[in-house]
Amino acid sequence: GNQGNFDRLVRSVLKEVTTAYPEVGYAVVLAYMPSVKTENLSEDFSDTMLPEGIEKVPKRYTIPWRNKWMIAHADYVVTYVARPYGGAARSHELAKKMHKIMYSLNLENSKLTN
Repeated sequence: GNQGNFDRLVRSVLKEVTTAYPEVGYAVVLAYMPSVKTENLSEDFSDTMLPEGIEKVPKRYTIPWRNKWMIAHADYVVTYVARPYGGAARSHELAKKMHKIMYSLNLENSKLTN
């Protein structure tokens, strides 16, 4: 994703990891095309993608749809859940239901478990 500070931190770490380990791949999966109004013209979009089919999803549902798509297509799922509710918690639970290989960060203070 690319919605918040945590996403930006992860993206910067992944860029470093792929420099050290070129066999590792990643893509920032966008929920919708950046608009010209909000787009930072200096931002590099070479590591981004739009999942096929998202163009048919109403904009208010694109982020949950994208999150489900990412989990379904991931080999590994890393989650950071600070509260036992909200999108991150829902994504964590969905990954568990899909029996994904998971790495959970910051779950010691929540009721969620692997």
